[in-house]
Amino acid sequence: KNGDAYNGTIIVMDDRMAGVPPNWATYFAVEDCEAAVKKVTDAGGTVHMPPMDIPQGRLATVADPQGAVFVVMQLIKRP
Repeated sequence: KNGDAYNGTIIVMDDRMAGVPPNWATYFAVEDCEAAVKKVTDAGGTVHMPPMDIPQGRLATVADPQGAVFVVMQLIKRP
Protein backbone atom coordinates (compact mmCIF):
# COMPACT_ATOMS: atom_id res chain seq x y z
CA LYS A 1 0.00 0.00 0.00
CA ASN A 2 0.93 3.60 -0.51
CA GLY A 3 -1.00 5.39 2.20
CA ASP A 4 -4.55 4.11 1.71
CA ALA A 5 -4.01 3.16 -1.95
CA TYR A 6 -3.33 -0.43 -2.97
CA ASN A 7 -0.36 -0.78 -5.34
CA GLY A 8 -0.40 -4.55 -5.52
CA THR A 9 -1.47 -7.71 -3.80
CA ILE A 10 -0.80 -11.41 -3.56
CA ILE A 11 -3.73 -13.81 -3.41
CA VAL A 12 -3.89 -17.40 -2.24
CA MET A 13 -5.02 -19.72 -5.03
CA ASP A 14 -7.92 -21.82 -3.77
CA ASP A 15 -10.13 -24.61 -5.18
CA ARG A 16 -11.92 -22.14 -7.48
CA MET A 17 -8.63 -21.78 -9.35
CA ALA A 18 -8.02 -25.50 -9.85
CA GLY A 19 -5.90 -26.07 -12.94
CA VAL A 20 -4.61 -22.49 -13.10
CA PRO A 21 -0.81 -22.43 -12.81
CA PRO A 22 0.86 -19.95 -10.46
CA ASN A 23 1.09 -16.62 -12.30
CA TRP A 24 1.52 -12.86 -12.19
CA ALA A 25 -1.17 -10.54 -13.51
CA THR A 26 -1.04 -6.92 -14.58
CA TYR A 27 -3.92 -4.84 -13.23
CA PHE A 28 -5.07 -1.53 -14.69
CA ALA A 29 -7.20 0.78 -12.55
CA VAL A 30 -10.22 2.01 -14.54
CA GLU A 31 -13.11 4.34 -13.79
CA ASP A 32 -15.76 1.91 -15.11
CA CYS A 33 -15.13 -1.84 -15.34
CA GLU A 34 -17.94 -2.55 -17.83
CA ALA A 35 -16.85 0.31 -20.10
CA ALA A 36 -13.26 -0.95 -20.06
CA VAL A 37 -14.39 -4.49 -20.96
CA LYS A 38 -16.46 -3.07 -23.84
CA LYS A 39 -13.41 -1.19 -25.15
CA VAL A 40 -11.39 -4.41 -25.06
CA THR A 41 -14.02 -6.42 -26.94
CA ASP A 42 -14.71 -3.59 -29.42
CA ALA A 43 -10.98 -3.61 -30.23
CA GLY A 44 -11.02 -7.38 -30.90
CA GLY A 45 -9.99 -8.60 -27.45
CA THR A 46 -11.66 -11.31 -25.41
CA VAL A 47 -13.11 -11.69 -21.93
CA HIS A 48 -11.71 -14.53 -19.81
CA MET A 49 -13.63 -13.62 -16.65
CA PRO A 50 -16.55 -11.17 -16.87
CA PRO A 51 -16.92 -8.28 -14.41
CA MET A 52 -17.41 -9.40 -10.84
CA ASP A 53 -17.56 -7.70 -7.48
CA ILE A 54 -14.80 -8.17 -4.92
CA PRO A 55 -14.29 -6.38 -1.59
CA GLN A 56 -11.95 -3.80 -3.21
CA GLY A 57 -14.26 -2.99 -6.15
CA ARG A 58 -15.14 -4.63 -9.47
CA LEU A 59 -12.79 -6.43 -11.86
CA ALA A 60 -12.63 -8.47 -15.06
CA THR A 61 -9.90 -10.52 -16.72
CA VAL A 62 -9.47 -9.82 -20.42
CA ALA A 63 -7.00 -10.30 -23.26
CA ASP A 64 -5.93 -7.99 -26.05
CA PRO A 65 -6.29 -9.10 -29.71
CA GLN A 66 -2.81 -10.71 -29.55
CA GLY A 67 -3.74 -12.74 -26.46
CA ALA A 68 -1.94 -10.78 -23.72
CA VAL A 69 -4.01 -11.24 -20.55
CA PHE A 70 -4.59 -8.44 -18.04
CA VAL A 71 -7.12 -7.33 -15.43
CA VAL A 72 -9.17 -4.14 -15.40
CA MET A 73 -10.25 -3.06 -11.94
CA GLN A 74 -12.65 -0.38 -10.77
CA LEU A 75 -11.67 0.39 -7.19
CA ILE A 76 -14.19 1.41 -4.56
CA LYS A 77 -13.79 5.11 -3.85
CA ARG A 78 -13.58 5.63 -0.13
CA PRO A 79 -13.85 8.98 1.66
